[in-house]
Amino acid sequence: MAEAIQLLVATVFLRSCVFVFLTFYLTVAAVAIGWRWTALFTGGIAWMVFTRYRQWGVAHSFVGRGVLS
Repeated sequence: MAEAIQLLVATVFLRSCVFVFLTFYLTVAAVAIGWRWTALFTGGIAWMVFTRYRQWGVAHSFVGRGVLS
C-alpha cells in the first residue's frame, strides 16, 4: 500500500502541469456546461482514446520501460 501511495505522489509531482491543466479544464467545463455533462464528455473522450490506444497495441510497447529510455 505504501508503494502505491509513493507512486501516486511521484506521478502527481513529476506531471504537475498535466494535473494543473486537468483541474483547470474540469473547473471551467463544470461552470460552463455543468458537472454531469463534463463527466459524460470527459468519460466519452477518455473511452475513445484508450480504446484506440489498446487496439493499436501501444500499451504493450511501454510496459516496463522508462519514459526516456
